[in-house]
Amino acid sequence: MIATWLSTQVNVMNAAPTQGQVCKITIEASSRIASWHTGEVPTAWFEEAVQAHLPRKVCGALRVIVTSTAAAAGLVLTGLTASAVAGGGTSVAHLRVQKTVDDN
Repeated sequence: MIATWLSTQVNVMNAAPTQGQVCKITIEASSRIASWHTGEVPTAWFEEAVQAHLPRKVCGALRVIVTSTAAAAGLVLTGLTASAVAGGGTSVAHLRVQKTVDDN
């Protein structure tokens, strides 16, 4: 479910109209992965998020979501790196990254 959720985040990033929005989505996704890595976010959260955003089938049509495996892997790596940098707590790392984004 985590990989599926990351794939949806990559799709959202690809659809974002500005670089600032792409950066915000990336930071939020990385923060969520880091929080999961430290145990602050349960794995069930990802399953619920995926279920809440599944596209509804219209007349049996199959909706294909095109994803980038490399981008999803990059988000995982970024999240785990943020978790390691924070030393077990993601709030400090998230605040530092958020401030950097806000300053830009």
